Amino acid sequence: MRVPNSHQKLYELFIRTRLSESEAEARILADHSSQILKQSFRSNTSVAVSIDQAINAIRPAQKTFSAIAGEYISIKGVESKASKVAVRALLTVAGDREIESYKRDDARAFLAYLYSIGNKTATIRRRLITINATINYAHNELEIDRRNPFGKMIIFGEGLDAAKRGTFTDQELRDGYKHSFNIQSGIHLLFPILGETGCRLAEVVGLKVEDVYLVECVLHIRPNDKHRLKTTGSERSLPLTTTAASALQKAMAW
Repeated sequence: MRVPNSHQKLYELFIRTRLSESEAEARILADHSSQILKQSFRSNTSVAVSIDQAINAIRPAQKTFSAIAGEYISIKGVESKASKVAVRALLTVAGDREIESYKRDDARAFLAYLYSIGNKTATIRRRLITINATINYAHNELEIDRRNPFGKMIIFGEGLDAAKRGTFTDQELRDGYKHSFNIQSGIHLLFPILGETGCRLAEVVGLKVEDVYLVECVLHIRPNDKHRLKTTGSERSLPLTTTAASALQKAMAW
């Protein structure tokens, strides 16, 4: 585009930029950027328009499921083994396609696949929640006005396969703690730490040395650059019993 004399100090004589290898897409982007520039010239503004930014704003976004899933996981900070498993499961049964192409049959195939590999219904629900949230995000970001095919799915027999967890007797705890301290393995020390603090496994595994105050016998459960907590209310400080403090001390020296 040739620049009017009044704006050549901002843009020089001509504005040139690489648009696209696709002629059709280049035409759309050229029309869009031309309109923006013409409006800027008419307004007589002293601020130069960033053509590259203007073009990137309307350039067709990546719309395949894997691209959207990667973007969603990155933005939400929810990257985990579970989320990766859910994404991989959908790609296995339905392939990596544009978001708009997924249908209810793909959702049913997704559930059937998870059933077939032996997942419990609670696990299937968690996988489905991950996919459902990703599709919702895609619909919002890409302005897709259609029903989420993974929404409101009924999982046959949901909850009926749940097994009630047992509880340890006092003697079982004592025997387990003794074994954990005697065996030459840092992993086994998780047992007395978990048993005495009531923490989640991920909370203990994600601890840093500075979270443990052995002199004061206090354990701080807080997020860090390697581990985030399940909920905002999970951040807390806990008193340490003698057994828990001993296990933590031995684990840190391991």
